Amino acid sequence: MLDLTSLAGPSSAQMVPAVSGSDAMVSPTDFADMASPEELAELARLERGGRPMRKERRKLQNRLAQRAFRARSRVLRKDAASHLADVEERNASQQSELERLHRMVDQLEQENKSLKRQWQSS
Repeated sequence: MLDLTSLAGPSSAQMVPAVSGSDAMVSPTDFADMASPEELAELARLERGGRPMRKERRKLQNRLAQRAFRARSRVLRKDAASHLADVEERNASQQSELERLHRMVDQLEQENKSLKRQWQSS
């Protein structure tokens, strides 16, 4: 059975439609989130049809599956772009912290050298 999951909700990016068998039977409600009412009515009509309707039904199922795939791809791209922005921001923050720590190490090394000289001269 072809199962297209709803695009609503935060976990929709991980959901993938599953197809089992070459002649998957699909109920109109499986496409409720991706199909227009006309497409759902057409799919129901094609399901009631016999062998000649299989090709048309498959075309409609493929069209709806492609639409769902594109929608999932858009969600994944947006998530990836958001994640990239977060990583870049965290990287910039960590880079500035690293530079601050390097300056502190340099300052402490200078202070250490100065104290060693004072100790040796006394």
